[in-house]
Amino acid sequence: MSTGRCVWYQGSTEPGALEQFQAIQAWWETLNGKEIIWQQRMLSGSSDLASLDWSTQRFDDRYIIQTPQIKGITLYWTKATEPDREQNTTPQRLELDREQQHLYIFPQSQQGLVLRITLPQLVYQTITLKNPEISTALLEDYQILTFKDDDKRIKVQIALSPETLLGFKASL
Repeated sequence: MSTGRCVWYQGSTEPGALEQFQAIQAWWETLNGKEIIWQQRMLSGSSDLASLDWSTQRFDDRYIIQTPQIKGITLYWTKATEPDREQNTTPQRLELDREQQHLYIFPQSQQGLVLRITLPQLVYQTITLKNPEISTALLEDYQILTFKDDDKRIKVQIALSPETLLGFKASL
């Protein structure tokens, strides 16, 4: 199966439509027990999803999804905190971005609305130190590198195993 996007339209007779739908269904069902972010946005004149503001907004929801499944063309699920309250939506269009792990649902009942279901992404904090003081120490088998920036009052210590240290030296 290729990477990129899977797109399915209700009533589509395009070759490959069934395979696209099945790929989306398989992805949807793998979400069981995982934390998701559920967002909804109004389409404003353009259907370009990249132009929408997907930054966190007031009505966005983050929860553990349970029993995600598709019956017919309707998506069903429950929230882990509300297992007796099954929810559903019937799409006119589904679009799965496999690389970003985003599913876009265009509900049949609400023209002009798009839902985005995504898995939370790890966000790394980047610390930039310019010309820090560098010191080293040996602790058991680990080489400890210390980077210290007095102006920013930051000290970063990194413990490298002998194998990791060799890889680090090779990359310099």
